[in-house]
Amino acid sequence: MNTAVRASVSGCGAVAPALVAAMIFVINTPADAGQDRCANPPAALATLDLMESVTPAPEVSFLADGERPQTLADYRGRGLVLNFWATWCPPCVKEMPALDALHADVADDGVEVLALSSDFGGADAVRQFYEVNSIRNLAVLTEARQAVSMAFEIPGLPTTVLLDAEGREVGRLVGAAEWDEPEVADFLRRCLSPAS
Repeated sequence: MNTAVRASVSGCGAVAPALVAAMIFVINTPADAGQDRCANPPAALATLDLMESVTPAPEVSFLADGERPQTLADYRGRGLVLNFWATWCPPCVKEMPALDALHADVADDGVEVLALSSDFGGADAVRQFYEVNSIRNLAVLTEARQAVSMAFEIPGLPTTVLLDAEGREVGRLVGAAEWDEPEVADFLRRCLSPAS
């Protein structure tokens, strides 16, 4: 046996415990360790259903300002609060000012609030609603023929899907919520902001 091989074999005794310890750490570390960031949502999000394992969001397009096609990949690198709503849905209408305030609160922390309208009236209906209700911070986003809602299997309006900065769904909430509560903004920063 040559000297290099002998040294390598004799050094295995010292390396083995460290290797075993590293293997145990890898085996015991959850694949989605980042999910711990979303643990313990506040009471205001009591109906939030967290995913057992994160899954990539479907890639389907929607329109910004009624004309520019976009996908969720355009927002990669930012956490997303993706709200499905319509102007004819009373609980949606009620929570829109809170979502508008939330967007202003968390945008500088790498979290974007996207309110995606299913209105048949398209961008004009959303613009009119925003103007009448003093919605200042949310972009005008619409979907055609509920394509995005169907891709996400949205059961009803409003529904909000939380996506991490890598474009993976980490949870969803069916129904309205108090999005402008301070503890909600703190939770969303912790859960969705890009890892530093």
